Amino acid sequence: MEELNKVLKKLPDRITRNILSAGVRAGAQVIRKAAIVKCGCGKKGIAIRKARSPKGTVAYKIGPSKEKWYLKFREFGTYGGFTGQYKFAPRWKGGGYTPNGQAARPFLRPALDENATKAIQAMGKKMGQRIEKEALKLRG
Repeated sequence: MEELNKVLKKLPDRITRNILSAGVRAGAQVIRKAAIVKCGCGKKGIAIRKARSPKGTVAYKIGPSKEKWYLKFREFGTYGGFTGQYKFAPRWKGGGYTPNGQAARPFLRPALDENATKAIQAMGKKMGQRIEKEALKLRG
C-alpha cells in the first residue's frame, strides 16, 4: 500500500482519481456478482452507483436497483405495527421482526463478508493495469 501511495502521489490528481475509481469499481463488481447469486434477483436487481466521497477518495454504493427497490426490506427486514385505529403501517426497521413484519434475510452483507479478499485482489489488479496505461500515456 505504501508503494501504491507513492506512485499515486507522483501522478496528476485527475489521473489518480481515474485510477482509484477504476479500482474501487472493479472491487464493487465482485461484491455485486456475489450478491446477485445470493439474492437470486437477476442482474438488474443489484446496482452500483458512485457515491459522494471526500476529496482524494472514491466510493461506490452497492444495493437494490431502482426497479427492485423492495429488496432493501429483504436485506434488513421490516417492522409491522398498528397506528391509529386498526391501520396496518409497516415501517422499515433494520433487522427488526415482529409477527406482522418480515424477518431479515440478508444477501448483501454475506456477499461482502465472503468476497472481501477477492474484491481487494480485483482492485489491486485493475489499479495496476490503469497505472501502467496512464504511465504510457504520460511518456508518449
